[in-house]
Amino acid sequence: MDPQHHAHDGQRATVHGLVDALLEHARSEHPDITEWSVTLSQSESLLVPRDSDKLFRVIDGIPGYYNGHVYRDALIRGVPGWLDGWIALTTIVSDATYYGHLPDGTITTHSPWEAGS
Repeated sequence: MDPQHHAHDGQRATVHGLVDALLEHARSEHPDITEWSVTLSQSESLLVPRDSDKLFRVIDGIPGYYNGHVYRDALIRGVPGWLDGWIALTTIVSDATYYGHLPDGTITTHSPWEAGS
């Protein structure tokens, strides 16, 4: 992947739009991965639509579900103290991680805590 991909032509992205762009980008690069988690600030998480309160999965061979804010089959986690303007998309089945930056719509694999981000 390019170190940076602009989801919104360098313009400020909406939270909802950037979450959609992150999911589309990640799923196109990793079509075999179905479990994604979106992490963002608590206030920004309120701007992501809620499709469900349950994320159904087979866990250790037993049908079950995770409780939470679910959008497009991804768990949305609003985290106190998370950097405003940054959205992380991660998965537990690989090291695939993407970051979205709201002010310019950038999607990157570099975290906001890395030097030069």
